[in-house]
Amino acid sequence: MNGSAGFNVEWGGALTLDSCAISDNTAVYGQGGAVKVHTGSSAAITSTEFLRNTALTVGAVRVANSGTTLTMDRCRLVGNYAQHWIGAIHAEDGDIGTIMNCLIVSNASTREAAVAAWHNNARLGLINCDVIRNTGLAAVWSDVTAIINVRNSIVRDNTINMATGSGVINASHSSIQGGWTGAGNITGDPLFIDPSGVNNVLGTIDDDYTLADGSPCIDTATMR
Repeated sequence: MNGSAGFNVEWGGALTLDSCAISDNTAVYGQGGAVKVHTGSSAAITSTEFLRNTALTVGAVRVANSGTTLTMDRCRLVGNYAQHWIGAIHAEDGDIGTIMNCLIVSNASTREAAVAAWHNNARLGLINCDVIRNTGLAAVWSDVTAIINVRNSIVRDNTINMATGSGVINASHSSIQGGWTGAGNITGDPLFIDPSGVNNVLGTIDDDYTLADGSPCIDTATMR
């Protein structure tokens, strides 16, 4: 099939997920290990965990085709994997995605490690997100006339943190290891409280990315 191992929403459908855990699914031939939203449909996902989902092309969430929308708020995407394309979240073909207050950690792919947008002015916003320790090519990637807007976010310790092909990444008021041009961006260690968690293993669900006292990220965000 060309769908998702979890939820496949199409032809004007609507999906709402709140306080769910979607884990250990496999889409052998599909394009979303957990959720695929396309063809004029919408998804609103809140306080949901995406853990260790696997797919051929997009490990966790894919949104595609003009008129399709995705919003994610207070979600955690940890340990998802794609054999090709993108480890966690993919926006394609004129759709609009807004990812807010999300933790995107330890996802992997042979191509883009975590988050990508491409084709026909696809737009994706990353606001108040942590994109950390993802493995593959760029953790945040924009190509083929897509636009990704990164604000109030932390991007670091990925194989490659951010990169573009023929797309655009606008970043502001964010902590981006290695730097990125944009108002209010910084590069220093954000000083997380306990990124390896109680089990002392990086990339598991108990990791604590709360900012410690003295973090250079405190009071550097913007509401705009």
